[in-house]
Order: sequence, then C-alpha cells, then structure tokens
Amino acid sequence: PVFIGASATSSSAHERLDAFAKGMPKAQQLLGSFSFGWGQEAADHLIDQGTVSGTIVSGADVIALGVVARIQARGYRVPEDFRVIGFDDIGVSFLAQPALTSVRQPVSRMTSAIVEIVLGNLDNTPAATRGRMKRLKPDLVIRQSSPARNARR
Repeated sequence: PVFIGASATSSSAHERLDAFAKGMPKAQQLLGSFSFGWGQEAADHLIDQGTVSGTIVSGADVIALGVVARIQARGYRVPEDFRVIGFDDIGVSFLAQPALTSVRQPVSRMTSAIVEIVLGNLDNTPAATRGRMKRLKPDLVIRQSSPARNARR
C-alpha cells in the first residue's frame, strides 16, 4: 500500500500519517497538500516510477479524488488496477466514478463533543476537566473504488 497525504503541518495530517505508519510501517508515503492537484501529482509520480497496481490510501477525499482522476486519465482502472481509499467522506465522494471508499468522520458526535466542551467552559467546569481529548471512532464506508474482497456485489 501507499499513503498519499498532506505534510504533517496540521494536527489532522499528522494524526492520519501517524496512524497509517503505525499500521503499515513499511508502506511508501508521499506527502504534499490537502488538494485535488496534489492527488494528481502523486498518482503521476507512482505511475512514472513503475507502479501499475496496488492500494492507495489518501489522507483526505480531495486527494483521493485527484488520484482517481489521474489514474483513469493515464489509462488505468479503479479498482481493477488501483484500489483507492479516502478520508472524510465528503459529500461528493459517492458521486465519483467509481464511488469512493472513505473513512467517515462521526461529524454529529464530534459536534456534540464540541458543544459539551463549550458549555462545560461556560458552566465554570473545573479546569482539570476542560480540554480533555476525546477520541471518536470513524466508520469505513466501502464503495466501488475499493470493494471488500468477500463482499457481495
């Protein structure tokens, strides 16, 4: 597998890269920006270096959409040649051709946690309980860009 993400200059880029590296320590990493153009550039780099198949995990859907577009423009197929997975499950991910597999962030639970923190701060919650990190489990939404091996179609 290959990880195509953004340089670890933001907390989200840093955490996504760290999590991938922990699970796949020997995988290739290409780091650029959170952009469609970077996804295209990274796909060109992989193909130009001789990679003609494999699994690509992107640090954001916008990157993954650029990857898919460039892979297809270069004559390769998704998911037959390259399986592509994004992160965020942005609103247009399911509109991609093929629809993009993505890690969906639990936005409503994230919003509730933020409201709890804000309201807790307004209620004079003791400082020791403010600002505690809360981790929420995302969901993997499997679509056509990276179908599960044993899933029914």
